[in-house]
Amino acid sequence: MIRQLTTVLFCCFISAPIYALDVSQHLKYSLSAFHFDNDSAFLPFEDQSQHFNDINYRANVSTSLNVFKVDAHYQLQLLNSQQLDSYIDPDKNRLFDLSSVIDEQDNQLLHHRLDRLSIDYSTTSTTTRFGRQAVTWGNGFVFNVMDIFNPFSPTAIDKEYKPGDDMLYFQLLTENGTDWQFIHLFRRDNNDEVETTQASSAVKLQSTFSSSDINLLLANHYQDRILGLGISQPISDSLWRLDISHTQLKGGKSVTSVSSNIDYSWQALSKNFYGFIEYYHNGFGIREAADPLSLALSTRLSRGELFARFRNYLSAGLRIELHPLVNFSPTLINNLDDHGSLLSLSLDYNWLQSLNLSTQLVTGLGDSQSEYNGNTAAADSLIFLLSYYF
Repeated sequence: MIRQLTTVLFCCFISAPIYALDVSQHLKYSLSAFHFDNDSAFLPFEDQSQHFNDINYRANVSTSLNVFKVDAHYQLQLLNSQQLDSYIDPDKNRLFDLSSVIDEQDNQLLHHRLDRLSIDYSTTSTTTRFGRQAVTWGNGFVFNVMDIFNPFSPTAIDKEYKPGDDMLYFQLLTENGTDWQFIHLFRRDNNDEVETTQASSAVKLQSTFSSSDINLLLANHYQDRILGLGISQPISDSLWRLDISHTQLKGGKSVTSVSSNIDYSWQALSKNFYGFIEYYHNGFGIREAADPLSLALSTRLSRGELFARFRNYLSAGLRIELHPLVNFSPTLINNLDDHGSLLSLSLDYNWLQSLNLSTQLVTGLGDSQSEYNGNTAAADSLIFLLSYYF
């Protein structure tokens, strides 16, 4: 399927001047270096250092015809590394298989996919969209308890596009400003069968009460029921946010997770500053390093829905405008249960109008048995990302 759809997309792309398509493209190159400790449980091939080269091309094509709109985003990615793992199909459990390997060698992988492919129908108050698309809900900065569909890792350097999923989406805007959103996300099981037990259905209501924005979420996610509440409230010149997610597991147990943050912008020393602080309670988490991971926690870690093994975290971040074209962003994630920390230092340079250079250092701090600095911690990393838009 990917080959036929890619051919159609290419024909649309070269016909853009004729059919007045909206086309945007980018080319990104990243060099990533990872370093593992000697006793790391993830140390592969007894090689403490790993290097990855990643070239990623993306073409976004959209067109509108009266009340209809079509979106298609094509990706071509080349990976090179001495420690390259075998290809894992990102569409294995999605409704449509829109990914394909072009060439795979010992140290190199070339593959392509359609990350967006959707058609929507819009009126003055409704939007109905079917196909591969992305949805983001919730107010978390580092950890987002209401974003259950492909959330970004807290240390992701590139958060421009979330991976798309195959879903039916419906939005209704009422006259009083209330925003209703409904989705049904289709998935296949490991036997390639479309199963309702693997699907997700959700409805979210966003409205305003006094000076507060209120979000209500009700979802059935892999047979688990989720009830969410989000509140955003101005406090002086700051904005305070609270998200609460209550999950009733299929087996009957209930789990509650909470994220609360506040942010503020100011000027000092002729510079622009922005800062935030966030508390996160992971209801699925363990209390001590010796505690075994529950099935619910390990499942969500493997699905990429959670990025924390313990229960309580306090994060703080800054963005300092060193120059109108240069921003420095340190972020510290502190595990309040084992007192380990994860430090991220990012520097973004808007080199030219269409060219951006980003670099990020991530390292674990704290006790050698802590989540971020123990033998089960992720490797320290240094990443350079060059992005060109055209």
